Amino acid sequence: MSSVLPVAVVGCGSMGRHHARAIARHSSCQLVGVVDRHLERARELGRELGVPGTRRIPASAVLVVVATPAHAHVKVAHAALEQGRWCLIEKPLAPLVAQAQALDHPRAIPAYVERYNPRLPVPLPPFKTLRIERTSPPSGRGQGIDVLSDLLVHDLDLLHHRGIHWSGMRGIRAVRGAGGMIDEIELTLSLDAGRAIAIRASRMAEKAARRWRFDQVEVDLSRWKEGGADPLARQLDQVLARIAGRPDQAPTIGQALLVLEQVEQIRAAI
Repeated sequence: MSSVLPVAVVGCGSMGRHHARAIARHSSCQLVGVVDRHLERARELGRELGVPGTRRIPASAVLVVVATPAHAHVKVAHAALEQGRWCLIEKPLAPLVAQAQALDHPRAIPAYVERYNPRLPVPLPPFKTLRIERTSPPSGRGQGIDVLSDLLVHDLDLLHHRGIHWSGMRGIRAVRGAGGMIDEIELTLSLDAGRAIAIRASRMAEKAARRWRFDQVEVDLSRWKEGGADPLARQLDQVLARIAGRPDQAPTIGQALLVLEQVEQIRAAI
């Protein structure tokens, strides 16, 4: 592999723009193009970053970042994998586990950027009750997926990544938005020794919040770029390590499928 990896971003919406800018800044990556079915949107971002904006993935791209709406992830990523490319695929891999299983491939890497949030302490503080809140005002984001697949997946992945495994759920409250999707959910997950995790995820809140509260110790995860640490750059470092065959901490497809299974388990209980 070259010391500088050619990378293309597919999907020029909000998250795709964040990825493209992070790649353009990364010293070990070369952004070779941005891709969107809306050509002018791709060209606009391409002009900003000095790369082609097209409807097709450039032939030189070794890594493809898939940041399309979730319903298109499988189609875009599967085609790129078939061409021998690597794929970093935004969450969720797909709306349903059965669809996401098509991406069980050694060159496919899920994008769970909150794993690289430097605000979450290592190790986690001991707790009797952990309260998790991840909210945002209505924004039209998360096309075609509910708040479980859009926001809750981040915290379910973080819990699994940090070795916290829940055994049951209770107190579920779900609210559907104007479009019929579940846009807010509250529930409590049961742990061992009488411990519990209370979670609220909402796309109907007055303001954005991302916090974990361990009993009386609160961590504000929204301040994730303090000290110059960029979680998207840290994620790229781990992806590059995996491509080079070095030890890495990037998520695996199996871990992402487990999170989707948990989402479907919670959704079935609503």
